[in-house]
Amino acid sequence: MAVLLWAPPYVDKPGFLGIVWTSVMLSLAFLPLRFYARWVTQRKLFLDDALVIVAWLSSLAISIMYTVLSKSAFVVVYWGAGLGPPVPENFSKHTEHFYEGFTSSLMIFYTSLWCIKFSFLIFFRRLTPVTLRSLHWHWWIVTAITAASYFACYATLPYRCTLGGFAIMRTPECTQTKGPSYVSMKVNCALDVFTDCLIVSIPVNIVWRTTLTLRQRLGLMGVFSLVLVTIVFAIVRAAVTTTTTSGVSNQMDPIWAELWTSLEMNIAIIVACVGSFRTLFTHDRRTKASRSSKPSKPSRTTAPTEDEIEEIILENRNTADEVDSGPRESTTSLASDPRPTGELKGHDYIK
Repeated sequence: MAVLLWAPPYVDKPGFLGIVWTSVMLSLAFLPLRFYARWVTQRKLFLDDALVIVAWLSSLAISIMYTVLSKSAFVVVYWGAGLGPPVPENFSKHTEHFYEGFTSSLMIFYTSLWCIKFSFLIFFRRLTPVTLRSLHWHWWIVTAITAASYFACYATLPYRCTLGGFAIMRTPECTQTKGPSYVSMKVNCALDVFTDCLIVSIPVNIVWRTTLTLRQRLGLMGVFSLVLVTIVFAIVRAAVTTTTTSGVSNQMDPIWAELWTSLEMNIAIIVACVGSFRTLFTHDRRTKASRSSKPSKPSRTTAPTEDEIEEIILENRNTADEVDSGPRESTTSLASDPRPTGELKGHDYIK
């Protein structure tokens, strides 16, 4: 070939497909655990659960796409590294087919990743007292920025160099050192990490603005810090795919990028499931303890679970109402109602 674009691939075809399908099956194993834990603790599913399903279906679609395109992908990369035989007549078709799939997979990837982000946002929305206007606006600002970042990721993709045809793909514009794909990866990684940090700021603000004990604050932040795992993987993905590529033109290795894309996407799905999975064990522990001891207020030895988090926030709404709106008619909470749970009516619950 006239221009060598990449170094030899860091992983062969069987290893690539093995890692991709292992990660997608591992994330699938966590989905029923999430839904079971949510049903046991809250007896219903929410919109954020549906978004996690969409994220996993997107991951499945990408894995199928990688499998179908793997032949063309390795043909293109091996020839691009100067390892293949003389360029065959259908090399241009292989190249166009591969890059079309590569671009489509990135578009699906961002949809999957942002579904996880919005699932966290919707969950935090349920914990945000609507009477605290600053928290209300904080949530909306973060949500708007996250939505705008999603479309910005699409805008930065190098469509001309990946969908413009084989002749354009070989131009200096697309084969230059640290070309459009390289820049797109860096920019979108920055948007990914930035929006994750904004999302984490919401529970931090909730914890700061509500009256919780130090142990409860630390427990809540421990649950919400799971988002940090996705931040770490986003940084690792960008760093590995843009710094370990040592081809002649220092282009981003597409096979390596696809592999880390699959890993980050499925790790994000697993992280979204881990919080709910943890509530199942703590819920069972509390249930067994209540059956084997007299009714009493147990001491807190573990971080609060998701349903307890909502109860804690809801219990603080009366205080927030008094601060923001002054005295109003007293509302009896579920925890202080002397009647048995079975006698409570729908209007007795705090909405």
